[in-house]
Amino acid sequence: CHGHHPGRPWQMYVDLGAYGVPQDVRDKKPWDFRKALLKVEEWTRQQQGFQCIYADVLLTRSEYREMFDHSLYDEVREKLGAAD
Repeated sequence: CHGHHPGRPWQMYVDLGAYGVPQDVRDKKPWDFRKALLKVEEWTRQQQGFQCIYADVLLTRSEYREMFDHSLYDEVREKLGAAD
């Protein structure tokens, strides 16, 4: 576990997807995909959740590192002399 819920012996993962054409687009109203996705990503981080990265991702490097545990990755890069 990533340590998001200390003391809790379990975690639940749910993979949700949003499909179809947004109602605003069908109603010929403006709809900003980027703005909507950024809000979803922010909410997911606030819930200490994870975003599946097989879809569109707008996370910054910092936001990505906040969402996913990089301790082993960083350790290996350091050992290999490939740290940033």
